[in-house]
Amino acid sequence: MSSDSNTKYLIIVPDGMADAFDDSSEPTPLESANTPWMDKAASAGKIGTSNTIPEGLSPGSDVATLSLMGYSAAETYTGRAPFEAASMGIELKSRDLAFRLNLVTLDRNYTIMADHSGDHISSPEAGELIGSLALEFESLGFEIYPGVSYRNLLIWENGPEGIVTHAPHDFPGQPITHYFPTGRGSEKLMRLIVKSWRILDKHPVNQRRLKRGQGMANSVWPWGQGKPPRIKTLQERFGITGSVIAAVDLVRGIGKYSGLNMIDVEGATGYLDTNYAGKVRAAIDSLANGDFVLLHVEAPDEAIKGSSVRS
Repeated sequence: MSSDSNTKYLIIVPDGMADAFDDSSEPTPLESANTPWMDKAASAGKIGTSNTIPEGLSPGSDVATLSLMGYSAAETYTGRAPFEAASMGIELKSRDLAFRLNLVTLDRNYTIMADHSGDHISSPEAGELIGSLALEFESLGFEIYPGVSYRNLLIWENGPEGIVTHAPHDFPGQPITHYFPTGRGSEKLMRLIVKSWRILDKHPVNQRRLKRGQGMANSVWPWGQGKPPRIKTLQERFGITGSVIAAVDLVRGIGKYSGLNMIDVEGATGYLDTNYAGKVRAAIDSLANGDFVLLHVEAPDEAIKGSSVRS
């Protein structure tokens, strides 16, 4: 990258579009799809492959997006949650430990991970549930913040290093006992999880969802923890300015750490019903005023998660 005013950079991330690897002879959804505009773009440029997941790091949107942005994830990545905090406008202190806090659906015996997204609970419903948990969690020394849909944030001031957690979308339909937090301080997270069961089970939001035939968001699940990373902006590194267009806090937060402007698009949901045309228009407008745009589309990834394949 360079600051040449005549050069524009656009990174489009159709997150999860390639689907999970399957060694069967069946074509993947992408191989089967009709993609005339992608084909046209590819024929006009150069095609290559890259490994966006450094050895030793878990494959996920956080690490991969950092790599796509030209950062060494091995040097800059501390965890997913600090980026989400940045997007939400939450300023972390150097010793704060931030966690992604999913609202999830467990089976009625609280033994099986039935759905990592609380059956794609709406943001207003999730906000009500998080609000009801706030006082109980504060008594344990945590702060919680509502995010988008099932994606929320937990802050542990002076939280300990070395806790091991597991993303709930990585073990759908499996017993949760194999994936409970472990390591120093994990017993406090376990109390948080168990306390949430009592509060959420009879909550009016969940009772309404049950009557509508929807899954209840009857548990929280902390994961993706990390402390604030140290990252140079794209302006500092390459002398360029730009924007990030995304509906999920993770990617928006990476953009914010990179010094990009966060563009809000009406109707951008981070799900299958997102405003695709609006995001494209916003990208074109942003390129007219800056050097760089990161355009992220979460829908393919959500479709894969919905089929219990992978994050």
